[in-house]
Amino acid sequence: MINDNEFLKTSDFYLASYLLAKNIPLVKLNKENPQGAVFVFSKNKECLALCDEFSQMKASIEPIAYPSAQKRLKHLLFLYLKT
Repeated sequence: MINDNEFLKTSDFYLASYLLAKNIPLVKLNKENPQGAVFVFSKNKECLALCDEFSQMKASIEPIAYPSAQKRLKHLLFLYLKT
């Protein structure tokens, strides 16, 4: 049985890009929200700490990793919306 507490769901593209760039596993991409896709990540202490850093504007990341993660997510969104 899948426990919903094991996952972090967000529709925030920039937060999702940050988490992906920090190597938090993207579990799935779904269309729960009629306004857009929802990114589902594995939730653990590291993931929650990164979310706190991001929301407090204390996040730091490799300059190339962030836009690379954005491109990967855009590609996944394109493929997802196409199906």
